[in-house]
Amino acid sequence: MKACHCQGALVLLSPEADLTESGDSFQVNQLVDVVLPGSLRENNLLYAAGVELTHPYLSPLFGDFTRDFPATFIQSGTRDLFLSNAVRLHRALRKANVEAELHVF
Repeated sequence: MKACHCQGALVLLSPEADLTESGDSFQVNQLVDVVLPGSLRENNLLYAAGVELTHPYLSPLFGDFTRDFPATFIQSGTRDLFLSNAVRLHRALRKANVEAELHVF
């Protein structure tokens, strides 16, 4: 694992790391997520204000984690719309040799 020269660490609880909603949990958990009623696609497009939803500033999952990136703790739930985001983000961080921990409850 590479050493990060940055300060602190990240704690991400149910992160919306991909505004494109391309992960499978957006379909699978749409009717069982107890917090969100369904797709946030319209809100995401409004928030993006014409910028591509895959831009890393909007969807960090598509970012570059190979430079200094802090240790990251990610938490999600089995019925969470953002479960796919959490798993895919964890995988991307680990692939970039970032210290990352994923907890799914």
